[in-house]
Amino acid sequence: MPILLGVIITKEILSRYALKKSSETTSAALRGDAWHHRADAITSGAAFLGIVISLIGGEGYEKADDVAALIGCFVIGYNGFTLLRAALHENMDGAPSEQLLATARITAAAVPQVLWVEKLRMKKSGLGYYMDLHVQVEATLTVAEGHRVAHAVKDAVILAIPAVHDVVTHVEPYRQSQRSSEYPL
Repeated sequence: MPILLGVIITKEILSRYALKKSSETTSAALRGDAWHHRADAITSGAAFLGIVISLIGGEGYEKADDVAALIGCFVIGYNGFTLLRAALHENMDGAPSEQLLATARITAAAVPQVLWVEKLRMKKSGLGYYMDLHVQVEATLTVAEGHRVAHAVKDAVILAIPAVHDVVTHVEPYRQSQRSSEYPL
């Protein structure tokens, strides 16, 4: 019994540590490992309770261990389904959060000489995000000035969102008629 309690405590500590690191790195693999540890802690806890109830209850309480095993099965099944769904979302280029997209748009729009953020595409690859961003600037800017604005947008976004590894910035001439109400800033 003391060994089972040690397993529960150790697995929960490992789970919390891995969850913290997965949040810092946005790693789905670490998040999966964290939930694997948590499932181990929960199923070990259920087994502990089942054994204790069976031993203390005596005659007629033998089924408590079986019920604990069923609870463990449900925890493992639920955990597997949840982890599979999250991994598929990431591997199938699932959309990043609206908050992340909004932060990128607002950051790009705040760069001097950017008049409008026209398009923004973002996808996750590995531990980071890659962006394709179209910004509109004054049509009379020189190529060199437009290039400088594009680099300023890239640098600002990467500074504001460390998980973004690269930004391809496309510069367009500003036209009031091209403004879409889809991305108001």
